[in-house]
Amino acid sequence: MPLFEAGRTFLDKKALNSTGPNPKYFIGMNDADFEDDAIVCFVFNTEHRMDLLPHTGCIKNKLKYVLIPGTFSFIKSHTAIDLYPVFYNLKELINNENIVELDKASEELARKIKNCIDEKLIPKKAWSLIKDSFKSKK
Repeated sequence: MPLFEAGRTFLDKKALNSTGPNPKYFIGMNDADFEDDAIVCFVFNTEHRMDLLPHTGCIKNKLKYVLIPGTFSFIKSHTAIDLYPVFYNLKELINNENIVELDKASEELARKIKNCIDEKLIPKKAWSLIKDSFKSKK
């Protein structure tokens, strides 16, 4: 079993955005074993206007995967996984007081999220890491 498994969620208490450090939830979409291994992550964002989205689940043309409340223990309202990759290295996640490991997505949910990613719109390296991690689980 890898040190970091595809589908693992975590909270980065000091994730950076345009306003500075801000706590953000992420899901990692590939396995990692070594400190310098890259992890392709996607950020969670609360959806305040579900009326603008056609449904939950995969919304490929909006590059979102919308989750219903309760999908993960920390999801209290409709939340979208924005399918724009953010990279972490494994060493940034282990033994870091600003990182809190949370739930792991079921194999079925992780595959649904993977299948929602538009491989043409993310870096080839990111898609390769994701694809290879799911190949090894067949």
